[in-house]
Amino acid sequence: MKTSTKLYLSLAFYLSVTIAFAQTTKVVDTPGGTVISTIGGNEIPHSTSILDIRSTNKGVLLPRMTTANRDVISVPQAGLLIYNTSTNQFNYHNGSSWQAASFGNQWGVNGSILHHGGQVGVGTANMTNNNTFLTVRGNLGGTNLEGMYVDASSNTGKAFYGYSVNDSSRAYHYFDGYTSKWNLAIGNTDRLTITSSGLVGIGTTSPGGKLHVVGSSYFDGGTFTTGQAEVNGSLYVNNNFDVDLDGYINRDAIVGRNLDVTGTSALDGNVTMGSNATVDGTLTVNNGKGVAYNASNSSNLRIYKFTTANFHAILPAHGSAVTAIAFNGGFTSTPHVMVADIASSSGTAGELDRVILILSGCNLSGGTTSCTAKIVNTDNSALDYNITWNCIAIGY
Repeated sequence: MKTSTKLYLSLAFYLSVTIAFAQTTKVVDTPGGTVISTIGGNEIPHSTSILDIRSTNKGVLLPRMTTANRDVISVPQAGLLIYNTSTNQFNYHNGSSWQAASFGNQWGVNGSILHHGGQVGVGTANMTNNNTFLTVRGNLGGTNLEGMYVDASSNTGKAFYGYSVNDSSRAYHYFDGYTSKWNLAIGNTDRLTITSSGLVGIGTTSPGGKLHVVGSSYFDGGTFTTGQAEVNGSLYVNNNFDVDLDGYINRDAIVGRNLDVTGTSALDGNVTMGSNATVDGTLTVNNGKGVAYNASNSSNLRIYKFTTANFHAILPAHGSAVTAIAFNGGFTSTPHVMVADIASSSGTAGELDRVILILSGCNLSGGTTSCTAKIVNTDNSALDYNITWNCIAIGY
């Protein structure tokens, strides 16, 4: 009799708990899945779900643990999900390692690549314009530097920022940790280089001055240089070109207006001037070979100064002697040769001032110019002198 009383009491307690639970949450287990619901309705789970949980005012609370607790889970299955209380993030296991879960449709993960399909603001919620995909805004204020760094993994690495069109690299700039140079490359070729000491190279990665240009240079305005100016290619200036120190141009120079050089100017190529050229120092043209204006031809004249060999003139009164001179002045055609003055003389008889040298029949052959030389004594007395003459040849 006592046993029956205990059985009735136990059954009554079980029924009261079951009824109370049923009044708040309903659990229906079917062959297609399980429904847990506080809102009633259809007792069949959604056809794509093994577990269908329904509520209008409550959520699902997943296991919560620290990173240390998470990491001691033995052989976690891929897809295992927990809430990490150390980082306040949902974590999932991908079969190899734990990953931070990203929710929503803004960010995606492809292996180690985090990608985004829209605009991204760092430090700001506003884009510069509708064509901007990434805006980085600092918050230091004042005159502090604000921006971002691209950090290479070693001291000899090359940290770069690149530009591509349709996934094809077109240009990039980078800092070379090995050479300590900043470079701008277009088409996989370095076009502009700045060294750690501030030297700038255009067309060269080894600038030798504050500005080192290899190739043609164009200046539409005035150009002023207080130091040396060295140009390895053509130089085109549409306005004034002023150099306070030495200027070196290894190719053509075309200046639309005035050219003013205070120091030495060395020009290995052609110089075309639209106006005046003023040189306060030394002007070296064509490696010191000189230049002369030619009114009848577009080619510059070549001027060559030379001294004849010694002539031992032993001549009677009003006598003469015929000999020859030869010189190599770099002419391409037979030049005009003129006698200047006597370079040296020594003698024992006659008047030196009465002796003249006449040149004729000049001819160029194999780069050597030869002329017939006639020495004439115009004095009434005999002559005995050793004489050399200065001569000048002009031609092309």
